Amino acid sequence: MENEFNIQIRFFNELKNKIPQNLSLADVVSEELNISTDSAYRRIRGETNLSIEELKQLSEKFEISLDAIFTSTSNSVLFSYRAINPEKFTYREYFTSIIDNMQALGSFDLKEIIYGAKDVPIFYFFILPRIAAFKLFFWMRNIYNFPELENKIFNPEEISEELIGVSRKVWESYVHIPSIEVWSEETYKITLRQIEYYYISGRFKDKKDALELLSDYRRIFEHVQSQAKQGCKFLFDKEPWGDDQNYKLYFNEVIISDNTVLFKMGDFNMVHMGHNLMNIISTTDPVFCKDTNTFLINLMKNSTLISVTAEKERNRLFNQIYQSIDHYIDKIERAP
Repeated sequence: MENEFNIQIRFFNELKNKIPQNLSLADVVSEELNISTDSAYRRIRGETNLSIEELKQLSEKFEISLDAIFTSTSNSVLFSYRAINPEKFTYREYFTSIIDNMQALGSFDLKEIIYGAKDVPIFYFFILPRIAAFKLFFWMRNIYNFPELENKIFNPEEISEELIGVSRKVWESYVHIPSIEVWSEETYKITLRQIEYYYISGRFKDKKDALELLSDYRRIFEHVQSQAKQGCKFLFDKEPWGDDQNYKLYFNEVIISDNTVLFKMGDFNMVHMGHNLMNIISTTDPVFCKDTNTFLINLMKNSTLISVTAEKERNRLFNQIYQSIDHYIDKIERAP
């Protein structure tokens, strides 16, 4: 079995990767454990053993898996799991955790998100309140079976203004992080099918609600197209605020990704993967992160970069999206 010294050193290496670069590890440990900085250094160097209580306190505070620390086999990967639950883990907590992650990511000098998108990256749904309300209602009613929505038709007022406001902050936090997204033809179709399903199954009060949603959905893609043209992300209905080239959009015609998100923070990486739609499994396992990075790089190599360059291909994709939206609008308008 690995000795306590190596385990403790590995624990503090993991903790160092969890805190912003501008913070001192010793200062963080000192403050959290209420000990002197010198005592913190002795623990970090392995000269003083961490007590069980101290290990528990730090691991819970910074969400460090002790299983990962004590297990070093190469063929096992440990994940943390966050699952939407009406009683235990609410959407407000879910969104707040995303915002916290984005703020932590933003504190690093070198940072990047690579998003292999099966569906439209979740951040874009929160640009406009009506689309945000629809997606939240759909997820809560059809995926997570919130009992209070079981017999309800879609009504934006069923989603609180507070929740819509928090979701908006999720989008705003994403805008500031350099990002690469890889889309496929399937990416934009999922929400279209959800809107059609709700219309056919009588979950809208009238067709006007469905048509307004489709109109807003188009406005989101018009914004993404503008971002791709500029090569930078910016807030909706605002002008780009600088010359930062912080956005790359790729289109892949043959491979559908699975909503895999790689967070790069200096030399530290983390992978988030969707599970049962919005539930998230996450890992910082170096081998898994490296393999994920390799997969995403290969995905990009087999895709077409349509941001800034490749205007013809970019226009082809977005015209295809608009034609699909118009097709659904026409079907609903013609419906009895």
